[in-house]
Amino acid sequence: MATALVSDFKFLSDKACDSAEEFSTLYYNTYDKQRHLLQKLYTDMSSVVWNGNGYHGLTSINDLFINLPVTSHELSTLDCQPISSVACPDRTSILLVCEGAVKYGNEKQRKYFTQKFILMDVNGTWKIANDCFRFID
Repeated sequence: MATALVSDFKFLSDKACDSAEEFSTLYYNTYDKQRHLLQKLYTDMSSVVWNGNGYHGLTSINDLFINLPVTSHELSTLDCQPISSVACPDRTSILLVCEGAVKYGNEKQRKYFTQKFILMDVNGTWKIANDCFRFID
C-alpha cells in the first residue's frame, strides 16, 4: 500500500510540474503582451495580494493589472507541488512559486519578485484561486 501512495504522489507531482511550467509561461506571456486577457486566468472568487494590497474578484483584479505600466518578466525559479486532497477535497489544486525579475515601463533597473499561486482545476483548465506577489528588496 505504501508503494501505491508513493507512486500516486510521484504521478501527481510530475503532473503538477508539467502544468506549472505551462501555466507560468502562459501567465507571464499574457501579463507582458496581452494584459487585458489576464483576467481570464482568474475567477469571480479569486484573490490577489500585490505588495501587501488586497484585491478580490475579477473587476478589482483587472483594475489592478490594467493600471500597471508595461512589463517585461524574466523567471529565474519555478517550484510547485500538488496540494493534498485533504486540504482541497473538491478539486485538484497546485501550489506554484515563481521568482524572477520584472521591468516596468521605461525603468532601467529590474525589480526582483516572488509570486505564489494556488491554482485549481476548473473543468480541465487551471484557474488562479489565490495570487500573492511581492517585490524582494
